[in-house]
Amino acid sequence: MKKHEQFTVLGRPFFPVGAQAHNSTSYVLDDLRITFDGVRKLNGNSCAVTICWDRFEPEEGRFDARYITDIIDLAREMDLHLVLLWFGTWKNGIMSYCPGWVKTQPARFERARSADGTQMLNLTCHCKANLEADARAFRELCAVVKRHDADVGTVLGLQVENEAGQWLGARRDFHPEATKAFEAPVPETLLDYLDAHRDGEAYRRWQLAGGGRGGSWAEVFGRFGAEAFTAWTVARYIDAVAEAGKSAYDIFLYVNVALDGLSKGEDFELPGLSYFGGGPVPKVRDIWYAALEHVDALCPDDYKLETNRHREVLETYAHPERGWPLYVPESGLEAINTAHMMYAAAELGAIGYHIFGAESCLDGQGQLRPEAEGVARSFLMLKNIAPLLIRHRGEPCLRAIYQNTGETGMLLELENWKCYASFVGLKAYNWGLLGADFRHPEMNRGAFNDPFDYRAEKGRAILVQTGPDEFYAVGHGCHLFFSEYEPLDGSLPVKLLNPTLQITTTDYVEVTEGHFDAQGRYVPDRVRSGDESWRGLWLAADCGVVRFTLNRAEG
Repeated sequence: MKKHEQFTVLGRPFFPVGAQAHNSTSYVLDDLRITFDGVRKLNGNSCAVTICWDRFEPEEGRFDARYITDIIDLAREMDLHLVLLWFGTWKNGIMSYCPGWVKTQPARFERARSADGTQMLNLTCHCKANLEADARAFRELCAVVKRHDADVGTVLGLQVENEAGQWLGARRDFHPEATKAFEAPVPETLLDYLDAHRDGEAYRRWQLAGGGRGGSWAEVFGRFGAEAFTAWTVARYIDAVAEAGKSAYDIFLYVNVALDGLSKGEDFELPGLSYFGGGPVPKVRDIWYAALEHVDALCPDDYKLETNRHREVLETYAHPERGWPLYVPESGLEAINTAHMMYAAAELGAIGYHIFGAESCLDGQGQLRPEAEGVARSFLMLKNIAPLLIRHRGEPCLRAIYQNTGETGMLLELENWKCYASFVGLKAYNWGLLGADFRHPEMNRGAFNDPFDYRAEKGRAILVQTGPDEFYAVGHGCHLFFSEYEPLDGSLPVKLLNPTLQITTTDYVEVTEGHFDAQGRYVPDRVRSGDESWRGLWLAADCGVVRFTLNRAEG
């Protein structure tokens, strides 16, 4: 079965932006109206909604199909697409959404165990009844979605489990069958995969343990063996659930990731205590890649607030060259996220982006809270530029512009042109306060945010070069200045020595604001000329897509 590379609607690529519902919202359909309203106010086109096993199969073998179809119908009514989140064996590392008939029969649906034999709030991966029950329910969920929606395409994909891994206070499950498997030889298929992908952390740790083959998990991986074993068993369990789902409906399936501390670590990095043991965190990411055959993506929940860690998350899970695209299913409202989603979409080939908690983005009067406005602007920009993101995914013509705390600008070297992106507006050149239009007085005043305030909304943009001198852009809180490259003889043109000349003598053939129609064609809505195009190219989220052509003096 061929892997899905992106979300689609009736076979056509689709770039989802939006928000995830709170965990238990889907129990009450009317509550989802609030959720969907929040998504729309965020400029989203899609919502991720939980499907709770205990609600879908309240009695063993009795499935409530209407629970699913009502959610789909409400999304259609509100003109939104859906990603459905299966809360089965795992939700945040425990079994809280399992049905009562599973929870109350531990002799049949066996629990994972800590080192002292205590039964934990986890189903063990080493009990056939657990896997069969979860896989049967997920297959039925996918079958319901196919019957009700395959010819409409409201549902874009499904998440298999939620933040999987064992929350045991131990690095592995001590169920007797788990111990037997832990002491058995490591599968050759895993070692072959790691040997073929030597850039990963799992390979490095294998080599630190000696790089041997033919032994138990502890013998092959040393102190890393327990976590590697747990990752393999959890991944194989989830892949079997995914296989059951795809047998009913071949749709995009992904697994989300509750992260560890990444390369710098957090506390003592204890799997099963610091984070969910065996979940697809960076150090075991390649073990999951090796184990999965029916899952299309591993997708990080990126709530990291430090710039380097936030970017590390995105870069760690963006591997389209291996068939593993980047999708961010959960993230926050923080300024770093509003800026770096541009980097993810333009330069890492991200196929979609969601934040968590659509309902919490609204105030008591149902209006968007001020702290959510930055995300709403970013989603609007991504939605506007989506046709080009899809068309040019993975190509160097897509460039991201994003401000880190303390930065006032950044330089891009493009074909034929240099572009300096200023996050402090025209103040970068200490010249003038005009340059926008009457609809954007904040741009004229130069009232950009303090670059040293890490909480303040950051400047960001996506620039697409579609020809030697032709560009499309979306952005907010930034001002673009263009210059031709310096002559080969080593001289500097006079206009580069004078900021006034530099920003006023760039030759724009045309500048328009517009949108893409349903067929992906650009439609101009406004024309910029004169004062509006005289002092660089200014960007605001509500300008739509700005298309412009530059004229080189050299011809």
